[in-house]
Amino acid sequence: MIEEYSSNLNSNLTPEENYTQGILLHNKGRYREAFTFFKQAAEGEYFAAYIYLTMPFIYHLKSEETGNFYISKIVQNIDWFKDQTNTGSPDAQFNLGYIYESVLKNYDEALNNYEKAADQGFLLAQFHLGLLYEVGRGTPQDYKKALEYYQMASDQGYPQAQFHLGCLYEIGCGVPEEFKDCTELYEIGYGIPQDYSKAFKYHKLAANLEFPQAQFHLGHLYENGLGIPQDYIKALEYYQMASDQILGAKSAYNLLYSRLQKNERTAENLNLTDQTTYEKCLPVSPKKQSALPDLPNISYFPIKKESEKVITTEPQNKETHENKEPEKAATTEQENKEITDRNKGMQHF
Repeated sequence: MIEEYSSNLNSNLTPEENYTQGILLHNKGRYREAFTFFKQAAEGEYFAAYIYLTMPFIYHLKSEETGNFYISKIVQNIDWFKDQTNTGSPDAQFNLGYIYESVLKNYDEALNNYEKAADQGFLLAQFHLGLLYEVGRGTPQDYKKALEYYQMASDQGYPQAQFHLGCLYEIGCGVPEEFKDCTELYEIGYGIPQDYSKAFKYHKLAANLEFPQAQFHLGHLYENGLGIPQDYIKALEYYQMASDQILGAKSAYNLLYSRLQKNERTAENLNLTDQTTYEKCLPVSPKKQSALPDLPNISYFPIKKESEKVITTEPQNKETHENKEPEKAATTEQENKEITDRNKGMQHF
């Protein structure tokens, strides 16, 4: 049904039908298509569509001013949104919860409404409860609770929830750095242990749904061999997938490609000198323009500091050191900029 409507956007749908199709597409991470349906519903004064047109992944398809315009519409019709919850509709409960969270900044009421909708299986309410528990808004910070609600939404195929699950496992949460290896703490329910294999699993689920932040993180995992055997070609591929919408992915791609090419032996081993592979992994052109503005960075873990040395696949022993060309002592100004941009893309949402 989604594909049928998507291929014929000029069909005579009612505002409510446009809204329904927008939700189905949004929940699958198909934000470009969802935006069109929500916009059509809003033009028919279907107030509930205003909610989705203020969400970051939606209004960035147009502009922040567009989002602010619909926020003003929500405030003007706040009583209508409150009245809709009298029916017990999870959709209405989520919408009111979102207003309390994002517009009115009343996190206690947001939590209350989200819980009502989540209890009825509304996946967006489950996801937003995960966000509130993760950052501690309207409730004490609780990573275990956050993980539970993200898991509920992930099980329904929501790519943002899958991405956030991947990030929780990627960094490990709720335990001070000096106690990260203390398994007894995790056994009694304190925090979430770092698990790169699970991080890879959930990032891959979201990446398969073309969620760009997850594609970026998959590139990072492949580049560093975290939870998966190290594979520079795969890293380049995933960075390239995300590069149209994530600034940091462009920088990560160019940095990795440049570092590989600096070592002829590594480039030869990876077939980077082969014409077919070379064309497949050409560096992203700085002049290439994305069809959309950069989406907001909701990647939220600071990557560990790593040396920006030339990558080599040779064993690190005395003999190879004697024969190896000396590494460059300093990065160029352009490389430093790429490093900064890449790291920004991995910061807290």
